[in-house]
Amino acid sequence: MKDILIIKPEHRLSIKRHSHDTYEIIYYTDGKGVMHTSSGSLSFAAGNIIVVPPYTEHESSSQDGFGFYSLRGEFEGVLHFPEPILLRDNENNEALTLLSMINRNRIHPGDYQHSLVRALLHFILQNARSEDSLTLAVRHVATTLSEQFHSSDLSIVSLFRESGYAEDYIRAHFKKIYGKTPTDFLNSLRINHAILLIDTYKHAFTLSEIALHCGFTDYIYFSRKFKQQVGVSPTAYKKQHKHLP
Repeated sequence: MKDILIIKPEHRLSIKRHSHDTYEIIYYTDGKGVMHTSSGSLSFAAGNIIVVPPYTEHESSSQDGFGFYSLRGEFEGVLHFPEPILLRDNENNEALTLLSMINRNRIHPGDYQHSLVRALLHFILQNARSEDSLTLAVRHVATTLSEQFHSSDLSIVSLFRESGYAEDYIRAHFKKIYGKTPTDFLNSLRINHAILLIDTYKHAFTLSEIALHCGFTDYIYFSRKFKQQVGVSPTAYKKQHKHLP
């Protein structure tokens, strides 16, 4: 293991677009922001780790700034990621502890520092595999919601329990992937279907029947969510479209 470079904690509002000929491991110590890369954007916050592969152009921005460690190196082919990945440190802040120790030993690098780097790489590989498994679990939940949204018996909590992950953990990951909570994701599917039913069947179904067909057992809740998403109540929407062919 050679050519290891660690940048001690810094605080920036932004980092201009650039790339390296080695891997870069970035640990965010505080703040939040977005990293833009050639393969997409990654939102980060304190406790997140982003691994950037060699020759990958990337830039970061934040409204209030962010603190970070940066570790670069060849790592002797240990890491094999085709595009940047986003991870989170564990509850014991193991990755942050390792980076702090690597930083303290940067003046006199040697076998001890290399062993710390290897431990950090092992941590990343282990959590990358866990992240892949978690992402699959989240996508399974989303697929089930998409296929069974019309069922009033559909339970998000039950789907989370079946996944084997802690509810708060998988719920947060769901929002990170889809940009909305599982409940908002499900309600959006149901309201979109309600709009389709109103447009297609007009007066064949009452609005209460349409709500039930979409999985809503509480009409007041259905009406409130409909207005939040569409901008008008179901009654107003139906009146606006009653003369359409």
